[in-house]
Amino acid sequence: MNSTKGYGRYVWLLWIVVTLEPHALGQKSPDAVPWAKGIKDPVTSIFRFEMGIYRRRVVSAAEAMPSEKYTFRPSFQKTTFAEIVTAVAENNFESCAVAGGLDNPQSKGPTSSGDKAKLVAVLKSSFEFCEKAFSKLHDNQLGEVVFFTREMMAERAGTLFALMEDWADNYRLAAVYFQLNGLEPPN
Repeated sequence: MNSTKGYGRYVWLLWIVVTLEPHALGQKSPDAVPWAKGIKDPVTSIFRFEMGIYRRRVVSAAEAMPSEKYTFRPSFQKTTFAEIVTAVAENNFESCAVAGGLDNPQSKGPTSSGDKAKLVAVLKSSFEFCEKAFSKLHDNQLGEVVFFTREMMAERAGTLFALMEDWADNYRLAAVYFQLNGLEPPN
């Protein structure tokens, strides 16, 4: 089924993290996980890889959606496509700042004006910021407790899982908006 296609990736990733967590925290020798030998920071390397996949998917969707459809909303209560793009960019800036221990450069956040060119540019810069934040991240930092939001603390790894889940959910939502407009979502 197409709706569960990406879910297996999270199960696999969770298995990797559970398997490698003791290694990442220095509790096992590198020989305990032979296929990870020679890979510096195998867990954060997987997060970087996943970010590249979702970056391509989400940015491709934002670029492929016609400008006039950025204000489309399936019903009065639903968000517009522009608001989906805005939400991804805002979450990228916030979550990647937390994950990478950096200051959020977009503290006031982008606006969901519906202007495709501006929103795509902000979306791209949010993924560039995530790339910068992830480049400073190492496996031994994943267990550190950080402020996930102003009120809630979580392990750094939790912010990464939440971010990947957000990318997947918003890409699926964007794909639905494409289909509702009679368009083929980009792969």
